[in-house]
Amino acid sequence: MKVDIPPIDKLRVLLTSKCNLDCIYCHKEGQYQKRANNLEINELIKIISLLVPYGLNEVKLSGGEPLLYDGIEKIIKSCKERGIKKVSISTNGILLKNKINLLKESGLDEISISLDTLKPELFKQLCKGTDKQYLLVKDGIMSAINNIPLVNLNMTLIKDNIDEVKDMIKFSKKLGVDLRLISLIEFSSDMKKLNLNVDIKDILDYLNKNSITKSSDIYPVYMDYIFKDNQKVTFVDSSCSDCDLCAKSYALRLTSDGKLKPCLVSEIGEIDILTAFRKNDLVTVKQNIEKAIFLKKLGLINYFPIFAKK
Repeated sequence: MKVDIPPIDKLRVLLTSKCNLDCIYCHKEGQYQKRANNLEINELIKIISLLVPYGLNEVKLSGGEPLLYDGIEKIIKSCKERGIKKVSISTNGILLKNKINLLKESGLDEISISLDTLKPELFKQLCKGTDKQYLLVKDGIMSAINNIPLVNLNMTLIKDNIDEVKDMIKFSKKLGVDLRLISLIEFSSDMKKLNLNVDIKDILDYLNKNSITKSSDIYPVYMDYIFKDNQKVTFVDSSCSDCDLCAKSYALRLTSDGKLKPCLVSEIGEIDILTAFRKNDLVTVKQNIEKAIFLKKLGLINYFPIFAKK
């Protein structure tokens, strides 16, 4: 009996686990064990191409820091040549100024840049960076705005920066870019010990009172608030509360060691793609791709009791 495969429209590719910052709130894409960075660029391009027939429309390149991956522009160009409508990167911005021309020429559609604070001292505290790196991030933002069609800023909400939200909204408006306010993912007991979480009720009240309109799709993981002059502020609910909701809203992930990963906050359900690929066993590769799509689109809750609601 033929089984219909649900379409998988979004893929998030973890190019590398390496990063030039060490942000205290980083969820590390749900990768708790040390990972190899052993996907060669030609392998990566081929694996992405194998996902295209399943309805792939969007690819986001992330890490670690994706701009540390040598040849990222070749991946972007390959995705566009294969008809993928939207290719984006999620970056801390430090290397953007030096690499912006390569990204532009490759056809990159969107850049999301992490900026959690407008205070250099707090940047050094949260990201364990330097004054020079903070300035590079600011320069990178301007380089992106001047060269890439769509740019947005990502601000992860924690107790240390919650008082800056209004200033960040003003800052993004001044630059003419969208702002994403992202709720914290407490992915481990060590993270919870840092006591970074914060009540965001006041922020949501502010967004509701000061925006002209708000909108969401039927699965409200992303809530868009439209302010004057068409400024958009998006609240991203990262809470891990509903596998079915996640299945319909978030991307399937490809790890830096060649596994398809259905869940952001867990390593459960990962499907190895690379082993069969390197054996040129494309039948098994296809079977494993379809297993991963089912795990993602039908929700881990239906496969692993650990995810059942209590």
